[in-house]
Amino acid sequence: MLDRLLTRLFGDGFEKDWWMGIITQAFLLGLLLSVLAFASAWYLGGQPVEHEGSVNIKAPPAAIFQQLVDPENRLKWQTEATSIALKSNGELQAKSEYRVKLKNGTSEVAATDEVMQVVPDEWLSYRTTAPHLGRVTVFKLQKALDPETDLPIPGVIKLTYRSTEQIVDSSRIWAAFNMPDVKSRVESELARIKEQAEAVAKALPSE
Repeated sequence: MLDRLLTRLFGDGFEKDWWMGIITQAFLLGLLLSVLAFASAWYLGGQPVEHEGSVNIKAPPAAIFQQLVDPENRLKWQTEATSIALKSNGELQAKSEYRVKLKNGTSEVAATDEVMQVVPDEWLSYRTTAPHLGRVTVFKLQKALDPETDLPIPGVIKLTYRSTEQIVDSSRIWAAFNMPDVKSRVESELARIKEQAEAVAKALPSE
């Protein structure tokens, strides 16, 4: 059928072998380009994306730290989470786990946050494992310093938040064309933590 169509288009001068060679080469070239595009998207979409931000908060370290570890408080600032619960009661420590549900497009997925390191009122890090991503979150609390004098600012804590995210499985293909905006998420969540912690601090009895 293809032979008859090409003969009609090009007349008796149609050379079957020559044209079929061109069509075969074009098909193979298209196939090669498709494979390369798929491989590139798979590679780029799986690359880690990281952002570190910080904010000065006028609140005691304990008030800030409670925003980071308490499930109800976390649910108020963690933009992707729809539910958070500790898997076990008692003191938070390394290997403690949270059960989390995260938004993923129009659906929700179950995830686990495993605490990697925790130093109350100073340091918290945990690893998130979900079907579509892996993420490492690190929080660090330290005294805020005056940029002019390099001396501690009374009553103010600097909270540093670093998030490293990597898309996994088939979601990597889509991520290559729509990389996760980790910077916007971190900055937005820092602002929420600051607002919550300072509200708690204002409600504390003055010394």
